[in-house]
This record gives sequence, structure tokens and C-alpha cells, in this order.
Amino acid sequence: MEMLDGTIVVTAAPQIGRSLHAPATAVGLVVTAYLLTLAVLIPLSGWLTRRYGNRVVFLTAIALFTLASVGCAASVSLGMLVAMRVLQGAGGTMYFFVVGAMPFLLPLMFEVQFGWSPVKSGAVTAFVFAGNVGIKPATTPLINRFGFRPLLVASTLGTAVIVAALGFTTASTPVAVTAALALASGVTRSAGFTVYSTVGLADMVPELMRDANTLAATSMQLGAGMAIAGATVALRAGDAVAGGGQPAFTLAFCLLALVAVGCAVEALRLDPAAGNAARRVRATAPAASAAASGRTE
Repeated sequence: MEMLDGTIVVTAAPQIGRSLHAPATAVGLVVTAYLLTLAVLIPLSGWLTRRYGNRVVFLTAIALFTLASVGCAASVSLGMLVAMRVLQGAGGTMYFFVVGAMPFLLPLMFEVQFGWSPVKSGAVTAFVFAGNVGIKPATTPLINRFGFRPLLVASTLGTAVIVAALGFTTASTPVAVTAALALASGVTRSAGFTVYSTVGLADMVPELMRDANTLAATSMQLGAGMAIAGATVALRAGDAVAGGGQPAFTLAFCLLALVAVGCAVEALRLDPAAGNAARRVRATAPAASAAASGRTE
């Protein structure tokens, strides 16, 4: 839900821009304001739940989010819409999830460059989320089988390749191919995020787990907000270098792919034993045979 809350406005970015007399790319501020507010207020939410209780804070968050949503619908300028999204972020702080740049850039490219309708754009972008959800049942077995570092390296490199490939799609690319790439990007991103969110807490001592979890959630939410801002900057850089149009989006996607390559390099430096405390490694055949022989003697 947090992923949808953060980026749901993107499919309507061109229409919002026209209604509020602002460029479609400037609508990225609406997403960034929401996600960064979440990141800033996550630590405060932990203190509030300890001080007033989960039920009170949760009900207050729902009420605040609902009122802010009404304010978003009634906004008459980009500034007012951004302010209402900040208020929404304050209400949505209790949910810890991750949003990346792809759900921002993809529908923007589909509608602005491909000329797709919001419905078609949203339907193809939904394959990213389908990949996110579809791979989840397999991530734990994959981690147990291969370990955190190999899976993280594969996920980051896979993301780099797929993101770059999406940057080279055009309006003439078969929809099935674009949807397949979106699905694959969701798979690799979800697997990578699962590793990041687990390995950082796997070896944490219990007495520090609460603070570590708050810090991890804040860092991830901050990264999600910065991803939207970074995608907007990359798109503006593409405009300046390539003169706008499809080449600007291609350059933006390639810049994001380079970031993923950097993550892969960092993953290679990860301790091979990192996170082993959270893994369930099956005993090897020789070890199992030796144990069986010991029981029979």
C-alpha cells in the first residue's frame, strides 16, 4: 500500500500538470514531499506509539491521512498539493515500506513519450508491483540456498540490466515485451530489497533491535524519497544533454542503471557470512550420513 500511496499520482502527472499549470516533471515534488515526510517522521512515530499506545496513534494517522487526501483533491495549485501530500505523509508514517524511482519514471515515459492513456500506462506499470509480490514466496528459499551476498549481487546486476533495457523501449516496442521487462524489474528490485531489509537486522542483538529497526525503516524511506528526486534530476539532465524527448528518458534510465551497478559493487564487498544467523542451511549429505552412522553405532 505504501508503494501505491507514494506513486499513485504519477499516472495522472500530465493531467495534474495541465490542471495546475506546471510541468509534468514538476509533479515529482508531490511524490518526493510525501516520501520524505514519511522518512522524517518514522522515528517520531515510534516514540508516539510508546507514549500513547498503538491504537490511538493508528486511528489518528488514519484520520489525518483521510483529511489530507480530501485536501489533495481540492488543491488548486502545485504548492497546495505538495503541502497536502506532506500532511498525508505525516498520517502515513506508521507504515514502513520502500518505493523506488521506477514507478515514477515508467508511467511518465509511457504517457508523455509513448502517448498511452493513464489506464494503459497504469496497467503496464502494475507489472512492476506484480513482480514485487510474485517473488516474495521464493526469496526466503533463495536466501537459504544461496546466501545473502550472492542473491544481492544477482539482484542488483539484474536490476541494472533491466532498467537500462527499459530506457531503450519505444512506442513501437511490443507491449508484451515492455510488460515483461517491468515484471522482471519488480522481481529483481523486490529480491534486493528483501536482502537489504533482512541482512541489516539479522545479526543485531535483541536489546538494540527496536532502535535498529527504526533506523533501517527511516533510511529506506529516505532513500525512497531521494529516489524520486534523483529520477527527476536525471530526467532534467537528460533534457539538457539530449534535448528532451525519448533520448532524455533513455539517459535517465541509464543513470539509474549505473546506480544499481554501484550497489552491486558494494554487495561484492559484503562479508560472505553476513546474515547467516537468519538462514536455515540444510545439512550436507556427508554430514547427514555421518550423523546417521553415529546414531546406529
